[in-house]
Amino acid sequence: MADSGPAGQSYMAVARSLAKTFVAGVGPDDLVKLVTFDEHTVEKTGWLHGSDATLGQAIDAVQSEARRTFVSDGLIQASKIANARPSGYDRRAIVVITDASPADKDANLSSASMRQQLGPPTFVVGLL
Repeated sequence: MADSGPAGQSYMAVARSLAKTFVAGVGPDDLVKLVTFDEHTVEKTGWLHGSDATLGQAIDAVQSEARRTFVSDGLIQASKIANARPSGYDRRAIVVITDASPADKDANLSSASMRQQLGPPTFVVGLL
């Protein structure tokens, strides 16, 4: 994420902008949780309403890591978190912003096991 994209911005700067744009469009009764993935899952916030200023501050504070993470591992962890949402919230989705290269080989992404583990609708924004 530290690499520069075509417009000269780092992919992390683009990811932050995309995350803030997404949060701005979240409904007032929807909950959001910011989670990052490197070698470990790190829950950066608890469940917050999209209008909560803490969420924007948490997005601004995310730093890029120089580690490689399989997208499948992050998706499985994100699915577990989304499925453990507070009671009374039935809608759920995962939005993933990644700098994963199409050349990265993650055989787990296309496995039947992977499809069974993902419950909520998943939206992936690839930056490369």
